[in-house]
Amino acid sequence: MALKKNKEVFYATYYSALYLERQIRDMELRSYKTCPKDATEAIFEYTRQILFPDAVSRINCVFYCETLEEAVQCAMEDWINCGDKTKEEVKILMVDVDDSRIVRYDQVLYNEAYEAVEHCNFEKAMKLAENYFAGKQSENPIFELVSDGTNKVVKEIEY
Repeated sequence: MALKKNKEVFYATYYSALYLERQIRDMELRSYKTCPKDATEAIFEYTRQILFPDAVSRINCVFYCETLEEAVQCAMEDWINCGDKTKEEVKILMVDVDDSRIVRYDQVLYNEAYEAVEHCNFEKAMKLAENYFAGKQSENPIFELVSDGTNKVVKEIEY
């Protein structure tokens, strides 16, 4: 991971990836816009490894919703309405989860870090990652549940 070397290596890697992303788009090879997302995830994982090594990793976890309404809203907004997937492709499952490894984090902090990365404000993104794993909350938190514990599918939910 570039951040483990130092911040300058991370910055150089990020800007190189942005350049390649633009080249791929300009050659119309495919639509590819994941650099800010990938960089945000890298910052969060680096922060977790260094400051919160026992915390649940966003990279090695499952994201859950607390209610069926949240799950349906997430499915519709994140995959179906934008055309990425069809309703038949997106399954909503009721699961039993190991409670000892489930954590609620404020997704607003992650979203703000993503915006900071889009503006190349990596220091702000790192501070937001630290706040996220410390369990701090924004004024209007949106919680995401993450777990790296075991789960068992109880049933598939029709929606």
